[in-house]
Amino acid sequence: MSGEAPLLLVVEDDLDVSDGMVSLLEDEGYRVLAALDGHEGLKRLQDSPDVRLVLLDLTMPKMSAGEFRVEQRKVASIAAIPVLLMSAGLDAARQADKLGAVGFLGKPFKPAMLVETVGRLLGSRA
Repeated sequence: MSGEAPLLLVVEDDLDVSDGMVSLLEDEGYRVLAALDGHEGLKRLQDSPDVRLVLLDLTMPKMSAGEFRVEQRKVASIAAIPVLLMSAGLDAARQADKLGAVGFLGKPFKPAMLVETVGRLLGSRA
């Protein structure tokens, strides 16, 4: 890996959760972009195709995670960027598999679990 910290994108409609995730991940040395809905997330992803991992909330207003993934796959420069799905829903793990996510993180999650999961996923793709 180069000297520059990996860039992450958090797509989460709950501002408090988003801010907390961004703060925690930045404290761990990551560069982090945030978006409060799928449309904004896709724009940020297209503007920053060097994102290494998208942390995507399953249930959001305006655009679902499924719609986000469909639109992401239409753009060659961002189609292969891996997605970690996050949700409090009971069948969310099955949805993560269906949407081709590289992993699933159940909400609410402990900060250490977020850091460990992101580190593991980036380490496996380095």
